[in-house]
Amino acid sequence: MAGGYPGPPVAAREGRGDSSRRRYAIGAAVGIALATVCFTWLLTGGTFQLLQRNLYANFYSVQARALLHGHWNMPAGTLTVEGIREGSRTYMYYGPVPALLRMPVLLFTHRFDGRLTVSSMLLGFVVAMVFLASLGWRIRALVTDTVVTTPEALVTGAVLLVAGTGSVLFFLGSDALIYHEAELWGAALALGAFDFTLGWLRVPSGRSLVAAGLFATLAILTRGSVGAGPVACLGLLGVAYGVTALGARRRSRVPVDTSVGPGPEPALRWLGLPEVRRPGRWALSLLAATAVPVALYVTINEIKFGTLVSLPLAKQVFTSVNRNRRITLADNGGSLFGLKFVPTAIVQYLRPDALRFSRLFPFVAFPPKATVLGGVHYDTLDFSSSVTSSMPVALPLGVAGMVGILRRRRPGGDGLARLRVPLAGAALGCVGVLVIAYVAERYLADLLPFLALAVLAGLSLARSRWAGWARWRRRLAAGVLVALALFGIWVNVGLALLYQRQLRPSVPIAMRQGFVAFQQRIDADLFGGERPEVTKVAALGRPGPPGSLAIVGDCVALYQSNGSRWAGVERSEAAGHFRLRAVFPSRGPGALWPVVANGTRGHGDYLAVDPLAPGRIRFAYLFEGFGQHWVYGPAISVVPGRPYLLDVVFDARLPAVDVHLDGASVLGTRLVRPTATFDVGTDPLGGPTLARFPGRLRRLLVTTPICADLLDRLERVRG
Repeated sequence: MAGGYPGPPVAAREGRGDSSRRRYAIGAAVGIALATVCFTWLLTGGTFQLLQRNLYANFYSVQARALLHGHWNMPAGTLTVEGIREGSRTYMYYGPVPALLRMPVLLFTHRFDGRLTVSSMLLGFVVAMVFLASLGWRIRALVTDTVVTTPEALVTGAVLLVAGTGSVLFFLGSDALIYHEAELWGAALALGAFDFTLGWLRVPSGRSLVAAGLFATLAILTRGSVGAGPVACLGLLGVAYGVTALGARRRSRVPVDTSVGPGPEPALRWLGLPEVRRPGRWALSLLAATAVPVALYVTINEIKFGTLVSLPLAKQVFTSVNRNRRITLADNGGSLFGLKFVPTAIVQYLRPDALRFSRLFPFVAFPPKATVLGGVHYDTLDFSSSVTSSMPVALPLGVAGMVGILRRRRPGGDGLARLRVPLAGAALGCVGVLVIAYVAERYLADLLPFLALAVLAGLSLARSRWAGWARWRRRLAAGVLVALALFGIWVNVGLALLYQRQLRPSVPIAMRQGFVAFQQRIDADLFGGERPEVTKVAALGRPGPPGSLAIVGDCVALYQSNGSRWAGVERSEAAGHFRLRAVFPSRGPGALWPVVANGTRGHGDYLAVDPLAPGRIRFAYLFEGFGQHWVYGPAISVVPGRPYLLDVVFDARLPAVDVHLDGASVLGTRLVRPTATFDVGTDPLGGPTLARFPGRLRRLLVTTPICADLLDRLERVRG
């Protein structure tokens, strides 16, 4: 043909595009499915039961019930130390979106109250993964329009599998409770907002802008820090187009002066923004999409706390019971936020040595707590790794992506400049975790939108230039990236298991026992001999290094340290552990039902069941005297007549009262005084409960086989 080959016909290009999209979608679906199975296994503790009960897992259900009744305040007993008191009312500081998502279920039944956290987090994980895949497709289109081959589809699946199992997303599945659920949904909804924003930047339309604004609103009303990222992005876009519109209007009234230099259009092009008709109208729409989430956020905060954005943490119950929190607030003007915390956070979340290796499975462990810089006082230094240590594959790809996004555009060059404003917005979404006096592994989730944009950009650049590299260079790059990805999977799976089954505050008794037993078997098979960090003591002393074990007496009890406190692995009845087979009645007297009692008349310790309705109960603890009140666990549903395994611990060494029903924690509080002789199922003290449990309680044998094996191994080596 004269003039050169014009390219394939439109129908051929569209068919090729559909085929590429289909291959990409299939590869992405396979990766998401595999990652979801792994995440479900972790989230459910290997049981795949999606309707579990956990402490701090019923906040959103109770918030949903409160909203259905037309108010924001919640029962103080539900929020416990997390509640913020305003006069006679108690409020939750978390955003309402996960509560709103529960409403379609809670409108029709009470059966799932407090049991939807696992299902909600699983849904949030899938949403996050789907938006990661969609962002990958959109960013790929900025770089190349080549056909997606089968090998590339396989790589796409592998990338998403790594994203789901080798990042902080996977770690969030280590505990099904409000803190991790808020992080997961906040990151997922922020990713959705950036995905739709990028869709608007590629092809501006009202539909994509409405979707971007909706998801930005949902994100900021779930977790304000990460949600601020997409909201800021929309605001920056609105300002940019507003300046463009004003500049165009000014130039239409003033004669052109070429000596002034470039107008706003070159600046708009440098920001990577598409030229649009009627930029003033788009500016107003973008600013409206920014104003709506901000207005809703400050309105809810004003209704609950009487402030626009700040939280009255001095009124939080935790502040009244925690001296370190009070010191932190006093040192920081009544707030937990400040620029002085930024150096510590940046060093901790970026340091390459935020990891240690262990002799015990999974052979990796958290590093020592963060080193505080600048002499500031921190509220909490929790277990935390870093981006570079736990997600190392993100480092080379992310750096390459940022270089590609920020470098000066060449005529006919790549279109990654479209990501400049979204990347800036995502960076603003990272600020919240840098300025808070709190370090924790879960906070890495706030960095996910920024990392996703940078890493996917780097991946698209590498994919577009792969064919032009020499074979040795391709092999080297592939080997390095695969090694870093596999290392990240190992680290995140290992840290998640370690946190879930050893380090978190509410590890179920059976889960901790099973994990310790498995670790000991692996260690004995691999290394044999004496286990380091296992000691036999007459009484508990200061906690040892994380994971160390202490045998008290001749296996009266076995304890494990998380570095700051001891937790029970096995306890005999002499150490206050009672295992009961419990059958709850369909209907019983309204007074509390005794489970375990000890002490003397007027000064007894009681564990009781508070019957709320047929099939609805909660556990409660009371120490009589000194004006003490009942401490209640969450309301739970039980099936009358069905046998349940009830583990009751009155541990004077910690001191703690812990109650687990079929392995799920249903009550945890502080034991007021040392234990004495116990009565099970009766109240011989004439206290505030019935004289006898109206259902059936059968006492089961309590053994300490893990402790016995450890003690035998210890004595054989030393003997």
